[in-house]
Amino acid sequence: MSGDDCEDNLGIPPDAQDFVDIETFKEILKLDDEGPEREFSKELVFSFFEQVENTFDEIDHSL
Repeated sequence: MSGDDCEDNLGIPPDAQDFVDIETFKEILKLDDEGPEREFSKELVFSFFEQVENTFDEIDHSL
């Protein structure tokens, strides 16, 4: 992967790019204030993954 590809895809590893909608991810990042912390989008993404994990746990429990 070239440096340009990495910049275009926001540093998302190639093996994850099939699962991440780059345009949606860019829109989420736009919700942040300037700065490298990206507090809002980081919390949003972490909450999403927590919700996914809980959903899969509920599915497993129901089976």
